Amino acid sequence: MIQHHEQATGEDGACRAAEADPPREAERSTGAALAGAGARLLEIVELARRLLRIQRERRQLVLRRALAQLAAGVALAAGGATLVVLASLSLMAGLRGGLRELSGGRVWMGDLLAGALVLAALGLVFALARRRSERRGLERKRSEHEALVERIRRSSPAAGPPSGAAPEDAGRAP
Repeated sequence: MIQHHEQATGEDGACRAAEADPPREAERSTGAALAGAGARLLEIVELARRLLRIQRERRQLVLRRALAQLAAGVALAAGGATLVVLASLSLMAGLRGGLRELSGGRVWMGDLLAGALVLAALGLVFALARRRSERRGLERKRSEHEALVERIRRSSPAAGPPSGAAPEDAGRAP
């Protein structure tokens, strides 16, 4: 115990137990740690802001590219549609002229025959498209029905053959 007292008093004999620096040193290290943590927190917040800004800019860039592609697609579609209309008009003019010559120079007859041929062709295209659509619908319904029947068969394996059906080994002798 005497040794402990000697350590606390020092060479001049003054008691330094009350004047010890460890609490101040602890406060300084805690303050420095808090300042460091605060600086790191500010750095993290700044990095998060940068990340959000970069993500926003990337989304804007993707949107701009998509809009540019859409505009280019619309322009190409409009140009293509214009070319199709011009080609159709040229075809109709040639058809009218040829039918007019075949009908002995009568303009009205060439126009009438050309109109009738175009309407017949459009009707044929419409009928073929409708038939194709009906076939696809029937095939889809058929596959849905077959899937339903198969699911029912799998869910009830104990069910025997449908009523009225002869058993498979009815005519065989045991």
